Amino acid sequence: MDRASLSRRLIDEIRSDINFFLHAERRFQADRATVECPGPANTGPGAAASSGGVR
Repeated sequence: MDRASLSRRLIDEIRSDINFFLHAERRFQADRATVECPGPANTGPGAAASSGGVR
């Protein structure tokens, strides 16, 4: 394998690692926002069965 191929492979691996952590951070932030700021449908025992609300 020549030097250019090794460089491209290294860059691709680094890019893949960065994207993995970016996606993991987005999932973490979304999960955290859901837990910290529950919407009206998540605020009581019978809330999921309520009707008439716009989602």
